[in-house]
Amino acid sequence: MKSHQRSLSCWIILLAAGVCAQAYVADAGIVLTVRDTISGIGGDSLVAVADLDHDGIRDVVTRNPGGFTIYEQTGATSAVRFSAGFVMRGAVANDIDGDGNIEILVSPPDTATVYRATGNDTYSPIYSATGGYGIIGGLMSVGDVNGNGNKEFLIPSKSNGLYALESQGGDAFSVIAASNNPVEIAAPTADLDGDSQPEIVAGGDNSVNTYVYHLVGGSLQTVFHSATDGLLGVGDTDGDGRAEIITRHNGFDTLGSLVSDGMGGYVVAAEVALPGQAFVLDYNTPVMDVDGDGVDEVAVVKRSATTRFDELTFWSRAGTGQFHNIFDSGSMFTLSNQDFTSILKIGDTDGNGRSELALLQGGTLYILEATSSVPEPSTIVLALIAAATVCAIRMASSRRFSIS
Repeated sequence: MKSHQRSLSCWIILLAAGVCAQAYVADAGIVLTVRDTISGIGGDSLVAVADLDHDGIRDVVTRNPGGFTIYEQTGATSAVRFSAGFVMRGAVANDIDGDGNIEILVSPPDTATVYRATGNDTYSPIYSATGGYGIIGGLMSVGDVNGNGNKEFLIPSKSNGLYALESQGGDAFSVIAASNNPVEIAAPTADLDGDSQPEIVAGGDNSVNTYVYHLVGGSLQTVFHSATDGLLGVGDTDGDGRAEIITRHNGFDTLGSLVSDGMGGYVVAAEVALPGQAFVLDYNTPVMDVDGDGVDEVAVVKRSATTRFDELTFWSRAGTGQFHNIFDSGSMFTLSNQDFTSILKIGDTDGNGRSELALLQGGTLYILEATSSVPEPSTIVLALIAAATVCAIRMASSRRFSIS
C-alpha cells in the first residue's frame, strides 16, 4: 500500500513540476538596458544610427519638415556634420547596392534624392530625379519587389502611388515598378502567402486603406485591399515563420494581425484593444525584432494619464497567438515635459555582437539593448524539479528490479 502511495505522490510531483517548468518558460519577457546616451540631437524622427563614413564613430541622421541633419557623436554629446534644408516628409537609409556604404534617400517635393558619405564627415547627393513622384508620403522603406536579391527603396506617394527605386550600379538608380493607389506608408517586402514570391504592402493615411501588391511586368497590381485596416508594418509576431500584416483600427484603439488565407485573401489572426492614450511614433515602423530571438514585436507608446510621461511598451503574439504586453518601461524615461519622438531598430554600433534600438526623446538619443528575459525560478519550482528527479529515479529503479 505504501508503495502505491509513494508512486501516486511521485506522479503528482512530476505533474506539478512539469506545469511549473512550462509556466517558467512561457513567462519570458524583455530586459531593456541603456548602453549609451547622446545629447543635442534635433529633428522629429530618426533615419539612421550607424558609422556612415567609416571613421569608427556613430553618426545619427534625423529628419524634420525642413530637411535632414547628420550628427556625429562626440562623447555624451553630438556635433552637426551635415545639414540640408528643404521641405520634406520622408527619409530612409540603407546599403541599397551592397557596397558597404549606406545610402540616404530623402524626399523634397516631387523629388527623390540619394546621398552618400563621400569622405570623413562629408556627404553629397549622388542621384536626384524630379517629376512624377508627386507628394511623397511619410514612411519609406526598403524591400525586394522582384525577388532578384537586389534591394529597392520603396517610396510612397500621397498623390500618385508606390514607387520602387533600384540601384543600377555606381551612382545610377531607376524606377523599376509603380502602383496607382495613393499611399503614405510603405512596408518592407515579405512572402506573406508561402509562394516564395514577395508581396509588397503599402497603406494610406488616416489609419485606413491597406494594399497588397504583386509585381506584374513593371506594374504593382493590387491583389488585396482593406478599407478598414490601417497599416503599421509587416513581421512575424507569433514565431511561426510566416509574415503577417500588422494593423490598427479606430485611430489606434486596436492592434491587429492579418494573415494570408492561402486563396489570395487575408483574414484577422488576432486583435487586442490597447490602453487609452496609446500610439505609435510617426515615420518609423513599429514592427521589429527587439531582442534578436527571431520573433517580431510591436513598439507602442503609452502616455501615462497621471504623470504624462511616455512609456515604451512591446507587444507580441508568441506563445499564445494573441497580442499581449511583454514589456513596459514604466518610469525608465522620465525627462520632464519631453515626449518620445522616434524609435528605430539599428545594428550593432558598440561592437558587442548584439543589435540595438535607438530611442529619441526630446534632444536625447538613447542607445538601448534588449534581451529576452526568463524569470528566475522560485524556490518552490526548484524543489519540485529536484523532487521530481528523485521520484523518476525511484520509479525507474522499482520497475527495473520488481518481481512479478
